[in-house]
Amino acid sequence: MTDTLQPLRIALFGGSFDPPHVAHRDIALYLLQNRIADLVWYVPVKHHPFGKTVHSDTVRVEMLTLMLEQMKREHPELAGQLRIETHELEQNQVSYTLETLQSLRQKYPQHHFRWVIGTDNLAKFDQWNGYPQILQEFGVIVYPREGSLAEPLREGMEFLANAPKVTVSSTEVRALAASGKTLEGRLTPEVAGYIQAHDLYH
Repeated sequence: MTDTLQPLRIALFGGSFDPPHVAHRDIALYLLQNRIADLVWYVPVKHHPFGKTVHSDTVRVEMLTLMLEQMKREHPELAGQLRIETHELEQNQVSYTLETLQSLRQKYPQHHFRWVIGTDNLAKFDQWNGYPQILQEFGVIVYPREGSLAEPLREGMEFLANAPKVTVSSTEVRALAASGKTLEGRLTPEVAGYIQAHDLYH
């Protein structure tokens, strides 16, 4: 779909996705169903700038692929609008959002890219490498997370005030999995099954 010359609005949804949970699914669906973006590309991070420990690239991409396959089965009308973008996984150094945005704009100059963050990222957004350029050249979509205020909002940010708040986190899911508690309602069945089959997070 990105081969078309028609300009498209592409939302880049970055994260460790360790594991991908239902909020990662629901945010993308909200962006597409409410026509905030024409496409949503998931961008799994390789070397996180803030030093988060993550499972291997392969494991995280496999879980993300399972989640996307389930999304496409349930919403076939959106199947062509979802994909995994592996740009950051292909780098041999720390990945910075600005560099990812610039690289994808160079590769797909006809399209407009924006980055998706949660309100929990707002307080430290000024610590992101090149954040003024991110806002001026691309723009940021801000999704509400329970327990995080929508501030400070900067010029170049679009806050989705009417979107349902995110109430689940990968940190919480990992802790529940480590203690052997149920993951029901937090993961798609396919991802939950993958975690169980590969004995992850224990």
